Amino acid sequence: MKLNKLKATLASALLLGSATVMAEPQVEFWGWTQKFIDTDNVSGCSGDICKPGVRLSSFISKIGLKVTEPLNDVQDGLKFVFHLDTAYFSDAPDEHQREGGPRSRDIQIGDERAIAKFENKKAGYSVAFGRDAHTLWKNLRSIAPMGDLYSTFLGEVHERQKLRFSNGIFTEVDLGGGVSIQTDYSLSEQEGVDDKYGLGVNWTPTKDWRFTAATVNARAPSTGYTTVDKSNLYTASYYGFKDWKLTYMHSDDQYKDVERNGNSYHVYKQISPKWSAGGAYGHRNESNVKAYQAGLNYHMTKNLQVQFRASRTTADDQITFTTPNDLGGIVGTDRTNIGVGIRFTF
Repeated sequence: MKLNKLKATLASALLLGSATVMAEPQVEFWGWTQKFIDTDNVSGCSGDICKPGVRLSSFISKIGLKVTEPLNDVQDGLKFVFHLDTAYFSDAPDEHQREGGPRSRDIQIGDERAIAKFENKKAGYSVAFGRDAHTLWKNLRSIAPMGDLYSTFLGEVHERQKLRFSNGIFTEVDLGGGVSIQTDYSLSEQEGVDDKYGLGVNWTPTKDWRFTAATVNARAPSTGYTTVDKSNLYTASYYGFKDWKLTYMHSDDQYKDVERNGNSYHVYKQISPKWSAGGAYGHRNESNVKAYQAGLNYHMTKNLQVQFRASRTTADDQITFTTPNDLGGIVGTDRTNIGVGIRFTF
């Protein structure tokens, strides 16, 4: 009897020790670094930024920290997750660069994402607090086969509404049947300015189809303007053809007192385990903006990728170009960007 009791005590101690070990926080570091050699040519503008020649760009490399703490004693499957993601530039901040660029190269910890989140994938919900991308931009950058970073034209065709919310509350609920709902809410600290909000719906009826709808409302106009900034984005993607991805996007935007809509069409092909290629075309009715993009990827290893990119954007009137290579904030009528670079993820 005593021997059996001792065995039971030892077994309980081992189980308790295992549970304690399992409950330890998990810490992960991740990120990527990018280096591109590219050339830009912009018409319809003035100054030395129109034809800057060949340059080395390390456009928005990132490093992230993720800490996960299991909370199974509170609810089965519940976790507390802390994300801290920071962008950095490995090129010189002020040598051979024009002044007044699109963003500071000073490192600001957590500028990409800084959230505390409770999530339970078993129960199908999450709620997060802090700074993060709003749902509309998450959809835009993740569904576009070539993303929304290097050599993109998405900002010229679809309004991205400043990308992120700060002081935010972000939720997601899985309703089952391939349907999930996302909400974004940003608390305003400015007198007389209402809180921003965003909503999203994701529907994946089968493994071959995905549909999304998202809206973001700034609840205030841009500085110097009178109309509230807001956007709606709708996407449809089909993955039923072997090694192909097809995506269509439509947006209705109101930004800086201008109403406009944009449409873009994207195709992506996995040619072989090492090679993939993509192409896209976009059109915005305001100023008759037309945009083209082509890309080729070569996977040297699982983590190291060589990327070739080319994009061209034209407009009937002067427009403000966004940032396909960290040379943004340019006003012109057309732009051609060509480059090759490496992307290393870890």
